[in-house]
Amino acid sequence: MIKLVEKFKGRQRIVELIEKFRLYYKYNFFIKNNLRKQLKKIIYKQKNEKKILIPLIETNHYQHFQILILGKALQIRGANVKVIVCDGFLEGCEIKSVKNNYFNDPCFACRFNVKNSHQFFDLDTVKIQEIINLKTKSELLQKAKGIYLNEQILYKGYNLTNSINDSVLRYFYGKIPTQLKYLNDIKLKHTHTAIISIEIAIRMNKSYNPDIIL
Repeated sequence: MIKLVEKFKGRQRIVELIEKFRLYYKYNFFIKNNLRKQLKKIIYKQKNEKKILIPLIETNHYQHFQILILGKALQIRGANVKVIVCDGFLEGCEIKSVKNNYFNDPCFACRFNVKNSHQFFDLDTVKIQEIINLKTKSELLQKAKGIYLNEQILYKGYNLTNSINDSVLRYFYGKIPTQLKYLNDIKLKHTHTAIISIEIAIRMNKSYNPDIIL
């Protein structure tokens, strides 16, 4: 059994290295030059004071470019656009799964894109750690530990049960493990993420007060 686990770990590490190489290659030989050309000459219209919040969070999937393009188009037309990204803050997320649980750095692609690609869009970008500091993150973890095994997971009047269970199901690609501790560890991480998300929504609504959430 130990040999099988070590073999699986080894395969995941190889996949991780290949994915990093592909990311570097695509960015340096295609994405960077395209973004530089397409976003270098922009004429902005007069500001219309509309506040648009884009909770992008994940920046690994190619779709994040499509959302940033839409955000840029709105900014060009005068909107005040603010983008929220994770940048490796959340313990439970869509990127992390049973397929990469032995990666040394499963958040690498997200952080890489925030650091390199996002600069070309010149959008006001806020990282979660600027909204929720590490002390608050730790406090929210303790709150998550108190509710994650409940039949109904409630936080500040919001029922998070279905979204958490769906996230756990996706983590395991539908094949829920029989090891209860392993299952509960993942459920705790996604419960933690869920209540952090509620706190982000409350705080951003108060501080930024967006007209539109994209």
